[in-house]
Amino acid sequence: MKFLSARPSPYLSDYVVQYWAIENCLNKVEVYRHSIIPTGLSEITFYFDDVPDAMDNKRTISDRYIVSGQQSSAYDLNVKGNLSMFSVTLKPYSLYLLFGIPATEFTNCNVSLRDVFASSINQIEDRLMLVNSFKERVEVVESMLLSLIVKNSSSNCSRIINGIGCISNSDKELSLDTLASDACLSKKQFERVFASSVGVTPKRFMKIVRFQKAIYYKQLNRYISLTDLAYACNYYDQSHMINDFKSLSGRTPGQLFSSCNPYSDYFNNS
Repeated sequence: MKFLSARPSPYLSDYVVQYWAIENCLNKVEVYRHSIIPTGLSEITFYFDDVPDAMDNKRTISDRYIVSGQQSSAYDLNVKGNLSMFSVTLKPYSLYLLFGIPATEFTNCNVSLRDVFASSINQIEDRLMLVNSFKERVEVVESMLLSLIVKNSSSNCSRIINGIGCISNSDKELSLDTLASDACLSKKQFERVFASSVGVTPKRFMKIVRFQKAIYYKQLNRYISLTDLAYACNYYDQSHMINDFKSLSGRTPGQLFSSCNPYSDYFNNS
């Protein structure tokens, strides 16, 4: 498997976490099952050969170019054939800023990019098919994203961005009242604006971030006990952490960590 990644240009660093690509030829009869877990981030993905099959009918991948919003629970992909893909990992609020569409429209969905960028998708597709290198694909996609930023530059969710920063950097659980007050909004206003900008409620987002933090701490210290991990991440106790892991990944912490090396997309790329 060939994996490539790159950071965005300074002009896009407030919107894009990273670009990454995979080139991998699987055995024609081999099927690889890949689990997608909530990361707190969203993606724009371009498939150039075979398209994976989503095991969840609500998250079917119906096109080669898709936008994947916030995921509030896990689902599996069946990957087979020739996998060639290029993906853009976006910050939690970027879908709303780029497309000017409430992020809830993308939640738990894989939406065709044609449905949200119809005016230029054929041109983008032609340009992507004409280039072969990872660097050239980054340049094509950056050009597309820059045009979207100009188009939707009037969007303003700075209050929500500040709230996301507080959630990500806090060593303790924050109350919605505190977050809303800091944003100069009522609690109901904050919940509504947050969901529209990010795709999930602030409470659900905090749950996802804490889940990602637990994965990150386990990544940093493979030998930390589950009890210590639970308290380090501000879970009430180990049972609370286990219930959250089951809710978000479909597996207990022990099952998740034994099935793959712990790696937090959210905190490694923040």
